[in-house]
Amino acid sequence: YNSSRRIKAVASLAGPTDLNDPAFLAIPTLRATVETYLGVTQAADPARLTAASPVSVATSASPPTIILQGQQDVLVPFGLAEKLHLRLAALLVADEYHLFPSYNHDLGYAAINRFPDAVWNPALVWFNRYLK
Repeated sequence: YNSSRRIKAVASLAGPTDLNDPAFLAIPTLRATVETYLGVTQAADPARLTAASPVSVATSASPPTIILQGQQDVLVPFGLAEKLHLRLAALLVADEYHLFPSYNHDLGYAAINRFPDAVWNPALVWFNRYLK
């Protein structure tokens, strides 16, 4: 946080960004998890899912955001990451988008029990830049 108690920077590691996106909602376990967490179904209150979606609530005052996403992700479709990246760019919010063609949702973590340097290093650089 900065002195105004605002978040200084964000890293999204394969995070869902649009909870109303049809591709995201088509994954039953994720849909159920989101609906349980929010306490409503998408059919009953899509506005509640919109209000919890980073792509919908982003403003020009949003914190600088780095997005790291695996293209082979079957839990959070990579199109959601692209959607957030485009929204932040349109709002002129500092952002970076890194799409890793061979990684799935875990961004390579499971293979070596840590994030590979290709994933971890951009995040470290990002936070070093914005957390001063």
